[in-house]
Formats: sequence, C-alpha cells, structure tokens
Amino acid sequence: QRTRARRLNDDDLEQRARQINRRYFDGELSWHTIRWVNNMAHRLGSCTSGGATDGDIRLSDRIRHWPAYVLDYVLAHELAHRKYPNHSADFWAYLARYPHTERARGFIEGIAYAQGDDPDSLI
Repeated sequence: QRTRARRLNDDDLEQRARQINRRYFDGELSWHTIRWVNNMAHRLGSCTSGGATDGDIRLSDRIRHWPAYVLDYVLAHELAHRKYPNHSADFWAYLARYPHTERARGFIEGIAYAQGDDPDSLI
C-alpha cells in the first residue's frame, strides 16, 4: 500500500517543518515563512537567503499528495538551505541526517525521468 501525505495546509506545513527541524537538525534552523505555492512549474521547493525575503520557504502544491517521506525530504532539503545556501558537500552531509534521503531522491528521479526533466533541476 502506498503511503500518501494528507492534504496539508500552511499551518500543517509549518508544524511539520518544526518537527523535522527538531528531529534531524537539533532545532538549530529558523525561517521566516513556509507555505505552499501554485506557481512552481518545475521546482519542488525553494528557500530564499538574504534581503527582505530571507528565510521564505515555498513548496510546490504539486507534491501535496506525494508519499510523506518524499514530502519530508523536500522540506528537509529546503530547511538545510537555511544553514548551507548551496549544494556543497557540507550541505549534502547535513541533509543526510534525514534518514530517507536516498529513497526520496530515487522517487524524485523516477518522477523526473517520467516527465523528461533533470532531477537536479527540481530542487
């Protein structure tokens, strides 16, 4: 049976981010806002750094019904950008604290392949 995330609202997403932050990142991360958006045609999420919008995290509402471990991975990925605003080796090592990273990346790669997209361009 496939596990799917229930339809989450922005408050649910905020709560989920807090849980991931506590569980995998020792509660050391902070952000300004986190919400669903419907204007991401290809990317799954984004996190701003610097300027007036520093710490605004957005997730594409296309992934609301993806498996919970994938949704949590995308959320953890964007949260990890609060410490490392890049895709450096340090970023990937930090993100690896989320235990389903490789499994979720495999799911995303499968989706990207089916859509003819580059999986690295999605997040």
